[in-house]
Amino acid sequence: MPVVSAKQLYDYAKNNNLCCEMSKSWTMKHFDLIAQDIKADERVLTAFSAFYMFDQNSREGGGIYAYAITNKRFIIAQKKMIGSSFKTISLKNVNDITLNKRAVIHTITIDTIKEVFTIRAQGAAMAQRFYDAIIAALKSAEKMRPAHRESQDNLSAQLLELKKLLDLGLITQRDYDTKKSQILRI
Repeated sequence: MPVVSAKQLYDYAKNNNLCCEMSKSWTMKHFDLIAQDIKADERVLTAFSAFYMFDQNSREGGGIYAYAITNKRFIIAQKKMIGSSFKTISLKNVNDITLNKRAVIHTITIDTIKEVFTIRAQGAAMAQRFYDAIIAALKSAEKMRPAHRESQDNLSAQLLELKKLLDLGLITQRDYDTKKSQILRI
């Protein structure tokens, strides 16, 4: 989904029971912050709205936020009366996701390289849906990465082979530069 709107994000979350109880207009404002920041090369894998638990270290949090996971990053946003809160986390920085079902409070804890943040859900079933959606999105993103990694490895291999041919004198510097430009699409 190269271009995404707040309505598409909201509808996805609502249709998949991934929306916290909150007014549609405020939830759409949160999702609009995300929609405005989605890059053309990103694909949204899941979207939901949930309570972001207060983080003592950063002095932020508390309240309903919109979340999206793309093939590249985890996005968290909240429109406030004045201003907004917006955070992105590269998926390669996500370490662990933990589902905690307790008697009253049900949470999903996301451990990243820089921080740990927690999402609170209304009930065990909703916590499970959020957790499943997050895990499925992360797995989808991981499946998308190997093709890119393989293509990068392939480019590196082609460039190394080209350099060997140059070093052996089998091609000229001009041939090397031309072919290198073609490989790198410069």
